[in-house]
Amino acid sequence: MTAGSLIVDLYGFQGSGVPVVQKEVVDWQMKKKYIYWQDDDMWLGYLKKYPDYWTQGETEEELRDNLLDIYSELTSGTSPNVRKVAELEV
Repeated sequence: MTAGSLIVDLYGFQGSGVPVVQKEVVDWQMKKKYIYWQDDDMWLGYLKKYPDYWTQGETEEELRDNLLDIYSELTSGTSPNVRKVAELEV
């Protein structure tokens, strides 16, 4: 996380009843929502827009760093067939 960043917590549950915290990292450049939870001694998570691409970390900070790496890779255009979530107005 860079200087001037802010992390916002939103709490909820996965379908199995596992507590999940949705975090939003707000930065001077942009903000991206992500979902994360602790499983034993590891932190797991994924970017809300890219739910098929999970990562993990031994700490929350390592998880955030890994999520930033995934975001960079998925948005660079070098990964083929990237699946993401979109919203359709009906």
